[in-house]
Amino acid sequence: MKLKKLGIFAACALILTGCGEGKKGEGDYKEVKLNKETTTTDSIAYLVGNMAGIQRQYMAKNDSTIDAKAFDEGFYAGLSLAKMDNNHYNQGLLMGLQAAMQMADMNTNYKMAMTTDAVASGYKAGIKQEPNEQKAGDIQLQATNAMNNAIIKASEKVVSDYAKGKDYKKEGNVYYKEKKAGNGAKLAIGSQAHVKMNLLDTKGKEIMPGSGEQVNPVMVGQSPMPQLDKVLPLLKEGAVVEILTTGAEIFGNRTPQNVKPMDVYVISIETVPASEVPTAETPDAAKPATPGTPENAEM
Repeated sequence: MKLKKLGIFAACALILTGCGEGKKGEGDYKEVKLNKETTTTDSIAYLVGNMAGIQRQYMAKNDSTIDAKAFDEGFYAGLSLAKMDNNHYNQGLLMGLQAAMQMADMNTNYKMAMTTDAVASGYKAGIKQEPNEQKAGDIQLQATNAMNNAIIKASEKVVSDYAKGKDYKKEGNVYYKEKKAGNGAKLAIGSQAHVKMNLLDTKGKEIMPGSGEQVNPVMVGQSPMPQLDKVLPLLKEGAVVEILTTGAEIFGNRTPQNVKPMDVYVISIETVPASEVPTAETPDAAKPATPGTPENAEM
């Protein structure tokens, strides 16, 4: 999942630390300042740490959800746990952290209940097997598909729970509400429809302000979004409909900072009559549709 952020900080931990003697906090490290007496090795170590600090500041600036205090505690804990004299230990430590971060991401953001016992059991079974690149690839694909299916199932439950007692219709596993009936031609499967799409939270606030003004051509029954494939064939030109979804269903594991994977959102769809579609000569000319649903969670 979101593991790329780990690399730079894990590398810093491996370079800067001595043999681990239990967790240490910020105040447990002797302060080193660069001057003409500073050794070359300490200078390099200082710069590596300084780079990590700047990276942390950059991440915090661009991600308002980061708990800076917890992040810093984790960095110092990593320094105390890694062992400079045993790189194999450090490699195992890094792999364990990656597995733990992946598990925590799935549990926190996708409402799962993965356990460290299950991860450890899988690891124990894996190290007893013969190394096989093809089998490892197959297992990775199997795990990715299983997580994708679990995310879809969890998303469906979140949406169905939200829809209970509300005025939504159901088509397959898609909940929708027609806000305005169309009076134009029926949108037949295989035909081209023109739609305005917007993503809102359940209070009606736009997630991507202005996106609902663009007219997008979409093939009915063959769109990149499964929700549209289910609902568009039920509509006529001129209809306005709301479709319930989750952040994970729309963005997969690449959700923007202002979107939570398992929160409910509304896809607002307006089907534009062909006679009102802007022509290529007008400033608002239709552009190729890019509403797709990115692939869900990756390993």
